[in-house]
This record gives sequence, structure tokens and C-alpha cells, in this order.
Amino acid sequence: SISASDVATSGITTSRADTTASCPHTGRVDSDVISVGEENGTAAMDGTVSIGSDASQLHEVGYDDGGTDPNEEELLAASRRRFEVRQDVSFVRSEPSLHAQSLCSRVWGDVVAGCELTMNGWLRLDGERGWMLTDMRGHNDVWVVLQPMDGDETPRQFGDGASAEVGGYHSQGVACFEVLVAEAHVRSAPSHRARTVRSCGPGELVFARSRSFDGWLRLAGEDGWMRLYEETSREPVLQPRPCADAPTRHG
Repeated sequence: SISASDVATSGITTSRADTTASCPHTGRVDSDVISVGEENGTAAMDGTVSIGSDASQLHEVGYDDGGTDPNEEELLAASRRRFEVRQDVSFVRSEPSLHAQSLCSRVWGDVVAGCELTMNGWLRLDGERGWMLTDMRGHNDVWVVLQPMDGDETPRQFGDGASAEVGGYHSQGVACFEVLVAEAHVRSAPSHRARTVRSCGPGELVFARSRSFDGWLRLAGEDGWMRLYEETSREPVLQPRPCADAPTRHG
């Protein structure tokens, strides 16, 4: 169930609950906040997607001293992007779900950095703990919550073309993909230099819970990452399978 301090029947609630901590980088303590409401629904699945820079940058970071595998967190941090808050107030949550604890809040015009994006629109923040929902998709008449900043373009992550890459919006938090190439590798981290966990053949189906902004998918149901498209040619490696989805609920 959803607490009264978080959601009201009107969908917009003024509350003092869960808002005693100030968000990092804002230097502000929010005593009164407005919460975007939700319907009763299934909590969003955990998921992640990094946000990208060019491949050469990724190859220079993310390696533990003396290790053979890249450091996943450093790779994701190196590809972060900035977003501007486009609602009066939006919560930072402990997990990618509107049911999760509110850590703090951000207001219109605040800038946050994100390093991963789930298939149902939750952005994992970089440089601080927490998740923010990027778009309410019209629920309670609320749409865009976070907007990519000018100068931090993410053309393959936002817009019609980007949505088509992953088969659109997936309210359940998981998307299905079909392997198109003769051999596609599951890697231990979002880098071609990471250890190969296993390989997939043409026609094989894989499931992803989140994506990076430089073309990697974090798999669901197993540990590993797969490339969505080739870095140089941009030819697809994975193709989304059709999925009927009702965009009316968020975790």
C-alpha cells in the first residue's frame, strides 16, 4: 500500500514526511514538498543504464589495480549525463520505485547527473545515492520530470528513434531482445575489454532491465551486459521483440 504522506487521491500531495534530509549539491532542506502521485501497481524492477561518452574514454577508465575486469561503477560514472528537473518538486528515491523511501527532493531547475536508466524510466543518480523517475507519462496529468541538458545530448536514448531501439516503454521493467549477429557476447561489465561471461547465437532471446547511454544493456535474470549496436558501424546487434505495454503505471 502507498502511504498517505506520499500519495493522495488527487495525485499531488503536500507532505513533511521523508523530507528532512537535503539533497547533495543543493545545500537546501526541504520541509514542504509536492509529491507526484501514483496508482496501486507493481513496484518497478531494479535496473541500470550508463550514459555515454565515446569508446576511447571508456577504455581509459574503470580498471582496478592489478585486476583484469573493468570497474563497472567507474565506467558508468565516466559516461554520465546531466538532467534538469522540470516539475515543481520531485523525490529522490532509495530504489527505482515510487514505493521506495524518499531520500530528499529536487525542485524545478535543479540539475542532476545520471549514470543508468531502467526500461521503465528510472534514472540512477551519479555522485549521490538515489533514483529519480524521468517521466510520469501522463499519469495524474504529469509528463516529463527530468529533461536532458543542452550540451549533454543523448540522441540514442531519447526521442522516437531511441524508444524504438529498445521496443518502447516497458512498465514491467524488462525488455526482450533477439540476437541478430552470428555471435554476441555477454560481458562482465559495459566494455568490450571486460571478461566474456557467455556467448549468444542468432535468434536467441535475452532480457534486459536497463541500458547505458553508450549502447550497453544490463541483463535481467543474470549478471552481465550486452552491446545493443556496434560502436563503429552502429549496426544493430540486438533487436527488440514486440511488447504490448500500457504506460499507465510506475513502480
